[in-house]
Amino acid sequence: MSENLQSNDKLGSAPVKKLLYRMSVQTSFSVLVYSLYGIVDAFFIAKWGGASAVGGISIIFPLNIFLYAVSITAGSGASSIVSRAIGRKDFETAKTAAANAMMMFWITAVIITVFGIIFMDGLLGFLGVTDEIQPFAQSYLKIILIGAITSTGFSNVIRAEGNTSFAMYQWIIPTLLNLALDPVFIFVFKMGVRGAAISTVISQAVSASMCVYYFFFSKKSSIRLSAKHLKLQSSIIKDIISIGCPAFFQQAGSSLSLVFINNFLKKYGGGNAISSFGIATKITTFMVIPQQGIVYAAKPLIGYSFGAGKFKRLRETIFSSGRMNLIFGLIILALLQLFPVQLMRIFSSDPDIIAAGSRMLRIISLSFPFSGVFNICIEYFQSVGKAKSAAFYSVFNTLIVMIPLLLIFSALFGQTGIFVSIPVSAMLSLLVIGFSMKKVLKEFSLNIS
Repeated sequence: MSENLQSNDKLGSAPVKKLLYRMSVQTSFSVLVYSLYGIVDAFFIAKWGGASAVGGISIIFPLNIFLYAVSITAGSGASSIVSRAIGRKDFETAKTAAANAMMMFWITAVIITVFGIIFMDGLLGFLGVTDEIQPFAQSYLKIILIGAITSTGFSNVIRAEGNTSFAMYQWIIPTLLNLALDPVFIFVFKMGVRGAAISTVISQAVSASMCVYYFFFSKKSSIRLSAKHLKLQSSIIKDIISIGCPAFFQQAGSSLSLVFINNFLKKYGGGNAISSFGIATKITTFMVIPQQGIVYAAKPLIGYSFGAGKFKRLRETIFSSGRMNLIFGLIILALLQLFPVQLMRIFSSDPDIIAAGSRMLRIISLSFPFSGVFNICIEYFQSVGKAKSAAFYSVFNTLIVMIPLLLIFSALFGQTGIFVSIPVSAMLSLLVIGFSMKKVLKEFSLNIS
């Protein structure tokens, strides 16, 4: 029996809490390593060019999230299909879904690169770039756009068949490479933000190459691919998009929210406020890694259990992962309330930047107990193929709650109101999705009976 067939059996038989813990440790470590891309860039750029340079690369973050939204649309849609197909032993469907997702992303990434370069000035204006950070942002953006096709290694599809170990290595190796290359390109070659971008793209290319090796050439995958699987099939693409769209809306919504926040910060605080928020965003991205790891670990368990009709196991996965994310959300809240100044000092010695960023962190931290549980709920709907429900709640969170509150609170309370809108929207979104999850869990009880 191959390594991944054994992994598939574990998805259906191993104790849920033990399996969820083991997989979440691996995925959290993977996310931790992957998150170092942005954190390492910000750290070295802060030492090279100060707060304005950090602001220049941070304001591009919404575009990075948008690229991630595109990749996760393909990857999460495919991983849902793959995990459910493996649960019912339909390996050919799993192969076609994985390969079609890759081809779909590669084509879309090339389109984004072409249009992004053509309309770069307009894109920078949309993102909220100020005059003092514009040169840094433009230099960084151009190279990131050129390397857009390398920006994912489809680790979520690898995890969908239970191989969290390779997915972890796929993030560790490129990130260590980025850590080594960053100071060389930034300081030795004196390339500054361009060097940081080049280092990131090279490291991403290694991750993408590992994905191709894993699925097409190695014997580690239970759904080994060939060229014939790359041929796009309209039915598979439709399923990938419909299932992956909620993830797209969720990530694209986050990207759009950041664009709104940066533009309001430009209005109420200028370049320093944007730089402070950029650093605060890097810190919070790092802090929520355990919650992301739990979500990623729960995904294949939910999909497999649903596909295999194991509703008791499915219910236990949802409860256990939800509790874990709530606990970590409270821990993150406590840490950011107690040590925001110390965390900000890692990236900046400017007292104004540190003070502003600390205030932002204390307010934003109130959202994490709510958002952690909300993300588990969204993951359930997506993993079982309930695309319309997942899409609705993703859009609801951003367009119906977050952005309107941002507009209202910023008008009433200025810069403070911008950040108050984040925890309030997280709480309201969880309350709404909680009603649906209550009905879902009741259905599980009936099916178990």
